[in-house]
Amino acid sequence: MRAYRRATELEPGNATFWSSLGEAVVMASEHDTMPKEAAAAFDKAIRLDPRSRAPAISWRCARIWPRIMRGRPNPANVDGWIMLMRSRMTLGETAKASAAYKDAKAANPAQAARIRDEAQVLGVPGA
Repeated sequence: MRAYRRATELEPGNATFWSSLGEAVVMASEHDTMPKEAAAAFDKAIRLDPRSRAPAISWRCARIWPRIMRGRPNPANVDGWIMLMRSRMTLGETAKASAAYKDAKAANPAQAARIRDEAQVLGVPGA
């Protein structure tokens, strides 16, 4: 989180940095499903780039992350799976990212190409 906070200080007009900060804050929270700092970061990202879907997707997915992280994801939520893979890679949990990739493809065979493409961009092993 420290790196994302610093990035938003250095480039306060960068919506991607604010969205990423929101994701990191949600991932780091053990008890709060939507910490105030995360909500504020997502809101700022949306204000900075209202046409971008990324902050809005991050906002929605962050609300379901606790369930995803406990291993009970909504299998049809492809965006949630992608965020889970990103989070696992960010945390250095490559084996868990690979497992999420395989589970996402199995649960969503019609979107397997999209899931593979996203996983490759993230550097998920096995993608």
